[in-house]
Amino acid sequence: MPLEAMRRFLHLPTKSQWRGWTLPTKQTTISYVVAIASIIFAFISWRWPYAPIPPAKAYDLDAPRRAKFLSLLQIPSDAHFRRLRIGCTAWSEASCIAAGNFLKLFSEAGWQIEEGRVFKMEPSIPVNGMTIASRNDRLARLPQLPPHLGRWAKANVSASVITVAFRFMDNPVNFSSDPELADDALGVYFGPEPLTHSMMPKSEKEVREPLLRFIKSGEAIKNLCSGEQTVTCSTNFASWSASVSAYLKASGLSQKALDEWGISSNNASAPNIEKKQDSLILLSLKVGDA
Repeated sequence: MPLEAMRRFLHLPTKSQWRGWTLPTKQTTISYVVAIASIIFAFISWRWPYAPIPPAKAYDLDAPRRAKFLSLLQIPSDAHFRRLRIGCTAWSEASCIAAGNFLKLFSEAGWQIEEGRVFKMEPSIPVNGMTIASRNDRLARLPQLPPHLGRWAKANVSASVITVAFRFMDNPVNFSSDPELADDALGVYFGPEPLTHSMMPKSEKEVREPLLRFIKSGEAIKNLCSGEQTVTCSTNFASWSASVSAYLKASGLSQKALDEWGISSNNASAPNIEKKQDSLILLSLKVGDA
């Protein structure tokens, strides 16, 4: 449409008309033009297809993601967590680079790294993403299953902490067994980079994130109480248990979560602390919370 025709269509003044108008008339015209522009902009915004924001890459450790990962994976120095064997898929250079970056992250977070290096591996069934592997001799003695089937096994606290941390960062986690691992070791093996997938809303992550800190501090108390029960053990356990109970009541989590926490024994012993940790792990993964 020619400019002159558009001016007439929108009833806009010419330069000579504009100079002859009074101030109130000019103000009214300016308001009219702004309103027309707003309508046009709103129509374009509605009709114009916006490109979706791409999800964060699972192995991306830019400054904000690295800081968040570090906070989630940080472990207390007086707790006993399993040493980690960090591995990658031998034929995937990208997975080995990712493994090296996460190796440094785990080390900074306080984890002991086996041989301080990345192991290159040839997985029997390659998968995308990070896989947590542990040695399980009882499973190894059972009859072999077809590849599409698997068996459930209880995860140790070290594996659970890593699982919760990665899921809070929307990184998928796989599980496997590795008979070559030592009893006190845990495998953290990286395959080709997967797509991130939101596991739970941000608001729920914020509510459950303190549970991960309680799980990790509980490991330090469990280590303290692993021998004979002492006054120090009982005092630390009572303080930890009271802090968790207070948070659960104040956090707005379900009554079922409170009940499951209360069912656990309040005796200050390593097995009972582990049971309480298990209830927190389930709750942090949004299992059993209704």
